[in-house]
Amino acid sequence: MRMALALAAGVWAPAAMAEVVPSDADVAALVAALESRGCLVVDYNDPAILEESKLDSDVANAIIAKMVESGEISFVEDGMQLKTPNCVADSAAEAPDAAPEPVPSGGPDQAAFVALMEAHDCKLSYDEAGPVLEAAGFTPENANPMMEAMAADGQLELGQIEMTLKSGNCK
Repeated sequence: MRMALALAAGVWAPAAMAEVVPSDADVAALVAALESRGCLVVDYNDPAILEESKLDSDVANAIIAKMVESGEISFVEDGMQLKTPNCVADSAAEAPDAAPEPVPSGGPDQAAFVALMEAHDCKLSYDEAGPVLEAAGFTPENANPMMEAMAADGQLELGQIEMTLKSGNCK
């Protein structure tokens, strides 16, 4: 499975990646490959990133999942953005006056997402999340920023193999 599709499409990664334990060298190889590609992972460049890093997709997905959890990678409209010092410096140099748009809290997408999660006992594995969210009309463009904002607010926990709602009726 391609990493941009597996993860950028709503943090939906294979459960098997929880079994993968990447080495520090694997992490360094992936970070170097991401930085050389402009710090952005999108569908069209992920094969090149995998080739350059010499990692298979399971190892890359495991690394990216940990980096998302730690805040070193964030979801952006086009895919995923690496937030290493090199990447932050590059993006600041490109757009010094650009401030990130805040993700609105609440709204119809979040209310629908909360209702969907509540209907699934407040948890969705990443294996089932993609099809469930897609069937409910969510896209990576509207789901990723919302889920990231909810995670930052403590309303959603993004674990290794599943996401868990921590708000609404799921406290």
